[in-house]
Amino acid sequence: MYESKQRALAILKEVIGQLKHKEHHFKSQFESMLHKIFNMSDNSNRTEEKRQALFEYLGWGEYKDKYIDTHEYQYPPFNGHFIMGLIDGDGSFHVTFHTNKVIRFAFQITQDRSEQMLLYKIKDYFQCGGVDFEGANIAKYRVTGTKDIQSHIIPFAEKYPLHTLKVHQYEAFKKACDIFVSHSPLSDDDRLKIIDLTYNIYEEGKKREMTKEEYIISNFPNHPRAIILKNQIIE
Repeated sequence: MYESKQRALAILKEVIGQLKHKEHHFKSQFESMLHKIFNMSDNSNRTEEKRQALFEYLGWGEYKDKYIDTHEYQYPPFNGHFIMGLIDGDGSFHVTFHTNKVIRFAFQITQDRSEQMLLYKIKDYFQCGGVDFEGANIAKYRVTGTKDIQSHIIPFAEKYPLHTLKVHQYEAFKKACDIFVSHSPLSDDDRLKIIDLTYNIYEEGKKREMTKEEYIISNFPNHPRAIILKNQIIE
């Protein structure tokens, strides 16, 4: 765990210890516990205003002391095993399908914005990609384009295998990427192979704007497979 999560764990352990010793029975200690809890996460919705509102509701008035983090953190080794564990939990492999038969590939790791320095370390490790921000709290390390994915991400995933069900998504992603690179320029049959491999690998395609069949009919209207699908709908 890196700094923000290590801090949250350290505070949680402190609060549990205080509860165990019944320190929350005393007002000053209970105030201290609440103050720590409100500082567990940089991206929490526990704002200063909400904390003050809670203290006023409890009849304690303004709490002026500032929380000072005095913990000393020991970070785990930053290596391939650590990064793959992060990918197992927070990584994803994407193939997006656009109009006019355009297909794009992307790999990403998503973290709280407070962990952005970790994502920059991963960027330096892979020597490709970039770090983007989404909204107030989300940071993403992203690699787009099949050249960097095939040169850096896939060899890494082959050396440090995934351990979750995400391995099935990765295998489909890898096969699709190989077809995309080795069959340039792509034929319609090549594109349909990629669609079959990856269109429904996440939640059976429920987050796609169109079903797989609708996409094929819309973008490959004269292909025999699209014609069969249209006839099935008519029947």
